[in-house]
Amino acid sequence: MDTATANTVFFVVTTIVAVGLTVWIVIFLRRASRITGARASRLTSDIASLAPPSEGPTPQVPASATGSSIAWDTLPWSAPQPPAHPITDPPTNSIESKLAQLGDLHARNLISDEELAVARARVLSE
Repeated sequence: MDTATANTVFFVVTTIVAVGLTVWIVIFLRRASRITGARASRLTSDIASLAPPSEGPTPQVPASATGSSIAWDTLPWSAPQPPAHPITDPPTNSIESKLAQLGDLHARNLISDEELAVARARVLSE
């Protein structure tokens, strides 16, 4: 193959690759802007739906009607709930407090019966 033919083939292949890359970039940017626009509008509606209701009664619109991914009509707007485990004073190092802690761990299924027995024996032997 002579130099002119090689140059022509190289030019054609390079042009095809450049056009393909340009088309891919344009498609990528259009999809990204479409996705970003959709996410921004959904995010705006989701944030607005999380706001607590105003003083008056507000209509409850299901998430499917608004296009939102959050069913804001089912969110609890009641007073804050107390913690699952009430905050208590820091435990002391007495035998009673250690046994109470072990009983609490066992009640919450964090330690087994055997582990409770071993730990109780260790605390009582101290």
